[in-house]
Order: sequence, then C-alpha cells, then structure tokens
Amino acid sequence: LVRWFAQAISRIRPKAFMLENVPYIAAKRGRGILSTFMREVQASGYTVQTAIVDASNFGVAQRRHRFVAVGFAKGLGGGHS
Repeated sequence: LVRWFAQAISRIRPKAFMLENVPYIAAKRGRGILSTFMREVQASGYTVQTAIVDASNFGVAQRRHRFVAVGFAKGLGGGHS
C-alpha cells in the first residue's frame, strides 16, 4: 500500500499529504519500501519530514509508537526547499 500511495500522490498532486505506518518501516526490514516511497514523492516535487511519534502525546489512550511522514508540495512553505 505504501508504494500505491506514492503513485497516487504523484498522479493526484495534492498540496500536502500524511503517511502513518508502523515504526518498523523505518527499520532494516522496511527500509527499502520507505526509501522507494521517499524517492518517488521527492521526485514528484514534495519535501518530506518524518518522525516516530507516540500516539499518547496526541490524545490516544495508549502508548503506541507510529511512523509519520508529512509532505508538502515545494513552494508551500511547509518544509525545506
């Protein structure tokens, strides 16, 4: 689904997007999928910031670590150009 999401971003061209996934996508086993995703969306003109966050800091009633990627179309001022 992550690869499909990158293709959808490239075709639809939203001003911004957010991807939420398990933190293991940034670890050794998921790194290839994440690298492909990042290359595709950056090549489509997006700046992307990533982080591992604890959902309990955002109102979820459990400690749950999640990987988050937020991307902005270049020129929107949402990230580094």
